Amino acid sequence: MRYGKALIALVVLTGGLLHAAAASAQERAVSFANLRFGTAPATVLEAMKGLKLTPLVNSPDQLFPLDQRFEGELRGRRVLVSALHDPDGRLEKVLIAFLTPDEDCVPLFRTLKTELLQEYGKPVVDVERWDYPYNKGGHVGQEHFALRIGRGVLATAWDRLDAGTTDGGVSLTTSETMIVRLAYESSRWTAESERRKRILSAATQGSLDDSRSSSR
Repeated sequence: MRYGKALIALVVLTGGLLHAAAASAQERAVSFANLRFGTAPATVLEAMKGLKLTPLVNSPDQLFPLDQRFEGELRGRRVLVSALHDPDGRLEKVLIAFLTPDEDCVPLFRTLKTELLQEYGKPVVDVERWDYPYNKGGHVGQEHFALRIGRGVLATAWDRLDAGTTDGGVSLTTSETMIVRLAYESSRWTAESERRKRILSAATQGSLDDSRSSSR
């Protein structure tokens, strides 16, 4: 997703208030649980506790130790919530995974989509596709079967203003595993995602090198 925001400069007779415009341009967007991007892990923890979500106490991710994961219930459904931070502990992505029974996946997607449409307006991406033999109306009542075998696609995404640009957004998708995913990505997530890919690639290469060395 690519997003954009114009910088508004207010000039008055006594002088230009460019610093105010710059501050406005850098305002971070609100994500899940009214958390602004850039929020520290401790604040995220308190917000999730307020939703009665429990921190997962597994060993922290060795590559990304500041990331947080929570579990619990939202809207009467089991959820897993991931809060992903940059190296300085700034929140840059929140992913909510609703673990639904097969037959509840599409109805939940559509309910959430309706609510998000009311909040964010017209989406920049809106796809509902059903492939043979579920096309031409054949998907009605069979949506979860179609998704299970990869014959259906449901995906919607919205622009969001964050830190003076619209390079972030909100997306709602389903998967073949009947999980509804709601993601909030900041304008800085693309750069953070690329950084993570490099770290994962280096770690994978290191593991391969160690394996080859031990087999000699």
